[in-house]
Amino acid sequence: SKTALKIINEYGRFASLDAVLLKLKASALQNLGRTSESQFVLAEHYYKAGAIDAAIHQLTLAAAHPGNDFYSSSKIDARMQQFMNEQAARTRRR
Repeated sequence: SKTALKIINEYGRFASLDAVLLKLKASALQNLGRTSESQFVLAEHYYKAGAIDAAIHQLTLAAAHPGNDFYSSSKIDARMQQFMNEQAARTRRR
């Protein structure tokens, strides 16, 4: 899992990760016991796959993780707010 994560992160330095690579990254993080990070990345996977409700759910789980530091919590909260705003905008357009 460490090797896979290293390769995916290196690739991500030069190109945007697609939904498939994000799912692989989330799996590698989970295997390494980095649950909150895994849930954050899985939220990005769901977002790119068009499943904004599932993305928000994953961010809710990540936000509840007791090991989060201030930076992680802020990053999770900011992304969740972006997703919720986009979801609200989509709902208004319908």
